[in-house]
Amino acid sequence: MKVCVFGASGYVGSSVYKRFKAIPEITVSGTYLDEPAIVADLVKLDINEPESFSNYYKAMQPDVVVWSVMRGPQEHQLTEHGLLHLLTHLTPETKLVYISSDFVYSAGNGPYDEEDPATPLPDDHELSNYANAKVKAERFITNELTNYVILRVGLSMGKIRLAGLINEQINFPIIYGQVSQLHSVMI
Repeated sequence: MKVCVFGASGYVGSSVYKRFKAIPEITVSGTYLDEPAIVADLVKLDINEPESFSNYYKAMQPDVVVWSVMRGPQEHQLTEHGLLHLLTHLTPETKLVYISSDFVYSAGNGPYDEEDPATPLPDDHELSNYANAKVKAERFITNELTNYVILRVGLSMGKIRLAGLINEQINFPIIYGQVSQLHSVMI
């Protein structure tokens, strides 16, 4: 089986990538955008560049695609360009595993069930760009594909202490943190 992990240099993506890499029967490829790549054998790729994306995807021809790309304020661009471009390449046999967020539940009535509707945040909310792009991406996926899994993940952190740290001090460990636990049911 061939697996491609887009966003394999992020915290969740690198955890998934390393887990697949440890399975001898699986050929895994992963991408990153920003230096430094957290794993040595990742491919630098801007998923918003259609030609380089197409060349990479066609060379890999994966059976499973894990979309673990995250860009916060630029999340809409990733959805409208990169993700939509990926959807045009997927065959019905290719499984998409889309890493979403529990931010798609903006109603504030948790705990949530997978049947609860994804709802956008008001445009003036500081996280609306990120959350609303995830809602939009989920809608694209559910309307266009039949072979997919959407994982709505909450805040994920590794082995770091948050008490008393300011954002700049925790940014690198959160993005490039060390995995403290990964449940096999997520893969």
